[in-house]
Amino acid sequence: MKKWWTFRGFVYLCFFVLLAFVWLIPIVFQVTTSFKSLEETYLKVQTILPRRWTVQAFRDAFSMIPLVRYYMNSLIVAGIVTVSVLATSTLAAYSFAKHRFFGKQILFLFILATMMVPFQVVMIPLYIIMTNLHLHNSYAGLVLPGVGSAFGIFLMTQFMKTIPDDLIDAARIDGLNEVAVFSRIILPLSMAATATLAIFTFLWSWDSFLWPLVVTDSERLRTIPVGMVFFQQTAGGYTIKYPHVMAISILAMFPTTVIFLFLQRYFVKAITLTGIKG
Repeated sequence: MKKWWTFRGFVYLCFFVLLAFVWLIPIVFQVTTSFKSLEETYLKVQTILPRRWTVQAFRDAFSMIPLVRYYMNSLIVAGIVTVSVLATSTLAAYSFAKHRFFGKQILFLFILATMMVPFQVVMIPLYIIMTNLHLHNSYAGLVLPGVGSAFGIFLMTQFMKTIPDDLIDAARIDGLNEVAVFSRIILPLSMAATATLAIFTFLWSWDSFLWPLVVTDSERLRTIPVGMVFFQQTAGGYTIKYPHVMAISILAMFPTTVIFLFLQRYFVKAITLTGIKG
């Protein structure tokens, strides 16, 4: 029996090592290509490591487009959207999970139903609303459609249901009002789910392409995904400059990687606790 478990563990180890290797190949290729010269990427025989290392692609990326501006726009939009979603989702989830009121189940089901509506369906009405409110081509127009999240409300509600009601009742007996109960009891116990929601929301907002492309038409408000497309048009037209594209991609994924590394222990804890429960 012990030999069987040893063999089984070895098979699992080999499988996950192979899986990690397959997953890392595109990332390694992306990083090494960004340090290649443009001429080397056009050779018929490609190598993983550059024949001659150069940072020219990174220099060109900063000189050919206002990359810092795109970076700051993405950070501003993703940061505001993330904070807004965390605030609205935790407050709404506390009401749905720990309070009783008329029509709660119907309202919760209605919120869940909005998750089944593709964004492309509501994009044109959203654009008309933003235009009528004179928010087209503005930070407010970029941010407002994302300040609330049905997924965030669902995730936080299911997690908060696992918090014992006895803790809340004891806090109320000690004289805490609802604001104190929420800030001193509910939020600290929901840190794992909150961090998970923060990761997902920041990633979705940072990677958003369609809405920033539609609602903005000036260079000063372009985000990283939109800026990458315009960079390709500016730099090469129909010719793809692979080192430059890879260099910008690395710079674009840097903030999301840092945030995930910073919050990963909460993310793993949320999965371990299986916060999504009925």
